[in-house]
Amino acid sequence: MSETWTFAYRRHGGVVRGYLQKRLSSREEVEDLCQETFTRAMKAEGRLRDPGKLRSYLLSTAHNLLVNHLRKRGRVRSESEMGEGLQLETLPGAAIGGESDERVMDLDMALRRELDRLPPHQRRAFELGALQRWPYARIAAETGCSVSKVKVDVFRARKTLMKRLEDYRPRAGARVATGEVDA
Repeated sequence: MSETWTFAYRRHGGVVRGYLQKRLSSREEVEDLCQETFTRAMKAEGRLRDPGKLRSYLLSTAHNLLVNHLRKRGRVRSESEMGEGLQLETLPGAAIGGESDERVMDLDMALRRELDRLPPHQRRAFELGALQRWPYARIAAETGCSVSKVKVDVFRARKTLMKRLEDYRPRAGARVATGEVDA
């Protein structure tokens, strides 16, 4: 593996693995599909139009491999049964219990769509800060921005996403990530 792909694996491997772990119970299957995801990305390196979107490409590849894998096992009949995805457990207020799987998958797809609509600097800061839980100083070093700018970008992205995803707030009585129950 070249140095570039080693860096890509270190940077995105956890996200890809986390996505797969949410949907598979076997550690071996997760590792196999994660490895296949990066193998396919390496083979497609010359065809990637925007190297800045490698993470999106990796998640799409992992999703497609997962759907095919589950189809072979007879667990999924269509891609729409799978949803798409980020790690919802990292999002404040994401439904854990009491909400239907369909509603959670709808939120997952809506979140992906809304993340793509954010200005690139806000999306990047939010993904690193809120989803991957990087410290602001590390994000600042990675992006070349000040820590203050990173904080503002994460705050604005969070505020925008909360407003745009208002319809997906947990229903009354549903358990949320904090374990509390809405009255």
